Amino acid sequence: MVNKLSRVRFAYVLERGATHNFLLSYGMVFEVHWDKIGDGLYERSPFYTFEWLDGVVVVPPDAKFMLLS
Repeated sequence: MVNKLSRVRFAYVLERGATHNFLLSYGMVFEVHWDKIGDGLYERSPFYTFEWLDGVVVVPPDAKFMLLS
């Protein structure tokens, strides 16, 4: 299933008990770090190496992404 995330154009992710959230696009995590300025404000990293603890991935219905397939 994780490999299918690389084909999803847009997803919203809540994790760590909803204390952290980010956008996911084609297997890449997009974060905003509000405690940083300049180059450290935005970060993009691969989802496969992201420090994932727990959470939920919300994918729009038109993404043609099925969790149970």
